Amino acid sequence: MPVLVITTVEDERKALALGADAFCLKPVERRQLLHVLTRLTAAHALRRILIVDDEEISRYVLRQHLMAPEHVIWEAASGDEAVRVARDEHPDVVCLDLTMPHADGHEVLRRLKADPETAGIPVVIVTAKPLDDELRRSLAPAAGLLPKQGISRAHALAAIEAAIRGEGAVPA
Repeated sequence: MPVLVITTVEDERKALALGADAFCLKPVERRQLLHVLTRLTAAHALRRILIVDDEEISRYVLRQHLMAPEHVIWEAASGDEAVRVARDEHPDVVCLDLTMPHADGHEVLRRLKADPETAGIPVVIVTAKPLDDELRRSLAPAAGLLPKQGISRAHALAAIEAAIRGEGAVPA
């Protein structure tokens, strides 16, 4: 169920960080309130999301940010598992960590994009690694970038939606 915070306290970031889906500052105009309520209650398409990270705590944090009734979330702890789950489940988007043992994020991205079964699945790179120009160019097939530092529900959801709409390419 969506949560709307309506308050006189001007701290939208805190409300969203605590799990609110929307924020309005009082006094709220009728038109604005109706717009927010319509957006929150409109039928959403089911989003199937695959989270790939070898660190359990990182998967947990991202899963908590993405938890919503309209989301189905799978997790993979390795690159090989990620490719298998992507082929079997056909998620709408993959959230992929770069730094993993064995098949790292670059290898997983390459394998997903080379396979006709998974080539069309947008991939959001989720990383704590600083990205220089060369690294950004190597990630060009990815549909988005989500830094682990300061990750929030709002940023995670925005990255997922932008990738699914094809609007979130990794800047070179």
